[in-house]
Amino acid sequence: MQQVAHTLEVVRSSVPADCQTVHSQLVDRRTRLNAHVERMHCLRDPAKKSVYEIQGLLLRLKQTVNSSVRWRRAELERLTPEVCTEIADLLIEAGGMAALFLRTDPSPWTGATLVDGSAAQKVVDLVQAVHQETLPRFLASLHEVTTSTGLVRPESILKAKELTDLLDSVEQTLSLYSAEIYGQDLESLLRDLAPGRTGGFAALWAFCTNGTYRRARATVLGLRNNKAAPSQLFGEVLAVASQRKKWGVASGGKGVPVHADNASEHIKNLRRLAQEIGTLDEVLPSKRFHQQSIDDLVHSLASLHADQRTPFQIPKLTQIETSLERQGLGRLVTEIRSQKPDPKLWPNAFQFAWLSSALEAVCQQDPEVRGFCRSHAQSLRRRLHPLGRRANCTGGRPSSTGTWRARYRCHECQPFGRAVDSSRSREDEASSRVTQSLCSGCGCPHGCLPVLDGKPALGEPVTG
Repeated sequence: MQQVAHTLEVVRSSVPADCQTVHSQLVDRRTRLNAHVERMHCLRDPAKKSVYEIQGLLLRLKQTVNSSVRWRRAELERLTPEVCTEIADLLIEAGGMAALFLRTDPSPWTGATLVDGSAAQKVVDLVQAVHQETLPRFLASLHEVTTSTGLVRPESILKAKELTDLLDSVEQTLSLYSAEIYGQDLESLLRDLAPGRTGGFAALWAFCTNGTYRRARATVLGLRNNKAAPSQLFGEVLAVASQRKKWGVASGGKGVPVHADNASEHIKNLRRLAQEIGTLDEVLPSKRFHQQSIDDLVHSLASLHADQRTPFQIPKLTQIETSLERQGLGRLVTEIRSQKPDPKLWPNAFQFAWLSSALEAVCQQDPEVRGFCRSHAQSLRRRLHPLGRRANCTGGRPSSTGTWRARYRCHECQPFGRAVDSSRSREDEASSRVTQSLCSGCGCPHGCLPVLDGKPALGEPVTG
């Protein structure tokens, strides 16, 4: 009885436990961890998803796709979930024409720009007309011109256009002068006519005082069909000198400009093909028809004429590409064409780029998202659990079983983990073993947080 009395006396005289410090630490740790959980689970614009959900989706997508494309600020703000659904549908449609979209289709129409069916029909009709009418006339006129004038056959349509311009200017000159003009010493004539090239009083003064000017003027007028002003004469002789020089290059230095039989008709045929090829260059800029050799051009036109099906698929593809470009996906399209992934993965590649951009935008706005170190979080949780037990023990309301129970789930991979139920004892060693079992039970190497209303949340211990 004396021992009992002594014990009761000790209890009555003992100093009350000071739990304020322990409780303050508990509240601080819990507040910091709960703030992190809230930060991870609040919905973020423009994805309308939490950081937690975005990370889970990226972990899954990264197993099959990857993308270096990112959108920032205004570009990203336009990519709402509704817009992203439309973009995914467009990529699925583009996947149905993957070869044309990737520019790997063997059709000569690959890369054409046709906005609608009417444009497709017009260009098909144009190719047919060029192949069946314009090109044969062009080849016939080119043969006659080169044969009758001694000019070298041009290598391309661009060179043929230059030859046509030269031929036209020579014909205009020969309509005003005799062919002998090209045999004159044009450099001397230009030098002698220079004093009167501006016309007016200068030409009159040169005519009155300069004998070489009068002789040069008389020579030129003698070769011309009718009279002309001094300034006009100088310009025409200057053009004649340029024509003779170009003709020498075009003929390999073997002759001077001469008249071509039926020149006007030949010029018309040559220019018509150049004009129609220019129209085809606008539709198929990658082909560069005007730079192709004439033999290659003949082959290209034959291939285009043989494929009557592909042009009518192009308008739909053009609409898809235009829509993607308007939504700001030009860089992603370029990446897809470069890497050429499976068409089935194109929507996933876009989603990966979009979610990565959204996550980086969140981290830019809220540095605490990635600034909250995992090891620090685990340290806070380890220190929180003993504090919770001490708070319960010193509060005078221990549980009847000596344990506290909660439902736990991994905070890093909740979409892929599973909830587990466990009991934690008050002893530190047992608590450590339970924490380890919770993580392994979730199937991951991360720490676990209590689950409340379907998401991790830290609150008061649940006593039994």
